[in-house]
Parts: sequence; C-alpha cells; structure tokens
Amino acid sequence: MVNGRISRLSAFSDIIKEDGKRRLSNAMGESKMPMSDLEARSTDLEARSIEDKVMTDVFSISAGNQRDMASDPVDERHFLFSCVKLETLDIICRVLAEFVGTALLLLFACMGLIQWTENDQPYFVGGLVFGLTIMFVIQVVGAVSGSHINPSVTLAAVIYRKITIRMACMYVVAQFLGALVGFGILRLLTPTHIFHPEDSIGTCSPAPNPVLSAAQVFFFEYFASTVLIVMCCAAWDPRHGKNQDSMAIKFGLSTAIPFIAVSPATGCCINPARAFAPAVYNGDWDKHWVYWIAPLLAAAVTSTVYRGLFYREVPPEKKEN
Repeated sequence: MVNGRISRLSAFSDIIKEDGKRRLSNAMGESKMPMSDLEARSTDLEARSIEDKVMTDVFSISAGNQRDMASDPVDERHFLFSCVKLETLDIICRVLAEFVGTALLLLFACMGLIQWTENDQPYFVGGLVFGLTIMFVIQVVGAVSGSHINPSVTLAAVIYRKITIRMACMYVVAQFLGALVGFGILRLLTPTHIFHPEDSIGTCSPAPNPVLSAAQVFFFEYFASTVLIVMCCAAWDPRHGKNQDSMAIKFGLSTAIPFIAVSPATGCCINPARAFAPAVYNGDWDKHWVYWIAPLLAAAVTSTVYRGLFYREVPPEKKEN
C-alpha cells in the first residue's frame, strides 16, 4: 500500500513539471515571442520546488513505514505453532528450557560421580564435572530462560526483580521435574550394584560428614551457596551489560570452586533440586532439610544485600557508548 502511494506521488511530480512547461510554452507560442532564459529558469525552479515537496512526502512515508516495521514484533513461529500466542509460546519455551537444563545437570554431573571402580575419585574431579556441566547447560539454554536450573537462583532473581513471581513458580516446578527425570535416566543406565553400593550412600546423594553437626553442615552449605548467588547478582548488574562474554565459563568455574572446597564436609549441593532427586531415588534423607534451607536463605540474604548496597542503574549515555 505504501509503495503504491509512493509511485503515485512520483508520477504526480512528473505531471506537474510537464504541465508547467507546456503552459508556459503555449503562452509564448500565442504571443509569437521566444522563451527567454529567465522564463525557462523560472519554470524549472517552480517544477523543482514541487518535486522536492513531493519527494519529502515520499521519504516521510517511507521512514514512517520503516519505524512501524521495526516496532512490530517479527513472527518467526513455525507453522505448527501458529495457533499459539507469541507470549504463551515464549513462556512455554522458557519453562521447557529450565526443565531440560536441570535434567542435563543431574544426568551428566551425577554421572561423573559414579564410582565405577573401588578407588575413590578425588573431590576436584567431581567439582570439575559439575562446573563443566553447568558451563555446558548455560551455553545451551542460557539465551532462552537465563539458565537458572536452581530454585535458589530463581528466588534470587525474584528479589533482584529479574523475573516475576508467577514465572518463578513455573521455573521451580520445571526444575524439580527436570531433576527427577534427569536422575531417573541415569538410574536406568547404571547397574544397581554400582548405583546403590552397599558400603556407602547412593550415587550423587548429599553426604554430610558424620563428624559435623547439623549446624556446621548448614553453614558450609550456606557460604557455598552465597558464592554462587553473588556471582549471579554480579552478572545481573547493569554495569556488566557489555561484559557478558564467556559467562558460561565464569559460572562453571565459580561453581567448581565451592564444590571442591565444601564437598568433603557436605557433598556441596547448593541446589535444592539437585539434592532432592537423588534423595528420592536413593532414600538418603539424612540432614536433608539443610540442603533446602541453606541455599534458599543464602539466596534471599545475598540478593537483598547486593540489590540494596551495590546495585546501580547505568546512565543512558553510558548505555549508548
């Protein structure tokens, strides 16, 4: 419609120009007088003025059309999902990404903790496995949902005003279901005598050190969770807007460090969903409340303190630069 209007305006400009020349030529022919250079120049200037006005309208229409196209969302849905509203489809994709991401976390991270031989694995191996798995998951689903894959991270995001309570509830449900599915797949793939050794707890179950009290286990988990939440809050800080490169590597390493340090004391879950799924399949519920309360409390306290003390909005001129 806009292109047709532009064509009509251009044609109208040509008609006006030719009509002006024809009228002046007829007038000169009737008086038998030759057209002077001044008169010809006057006609040409008049035609150019009209043409410039018409082209100004053309460019205004074209620019307005481009602004309208830029403001309208581009519908890139596959035809199979054309019946679903874009907003609804976006919610489904985000929740599904959390489900898949948490399932991948439990599947591959816990797979790296299986004792296939009688020799115990060093703790740093488990830490590297968890860190690399988180790195992989963030790279896969981070652009879709933010890759929380942890209810405590989702709680921190709510307090930090990065996500609505409604979306957070859907995230948490997806995370627990994903953890159960991911760990269930690992259970099906692993022989029973390896998955449930008689002389130790089940694979990937939280392992609080027997020499520690429940309070000591709690604070180990609390401080390890604080490290993770501080990293999340720093990543969400607007001043880090241009420093998002290699974020998957940063998070992977920031998770591996507390895991290596705290695993001998608590098993270092720092994730209620990661603790819940192995407990369901293995029946290991010793001090299980610690692995829920400590990460969630750390998320609430740390995100509140960071948001209140360190958070700053970025001025518009700095955003443009």
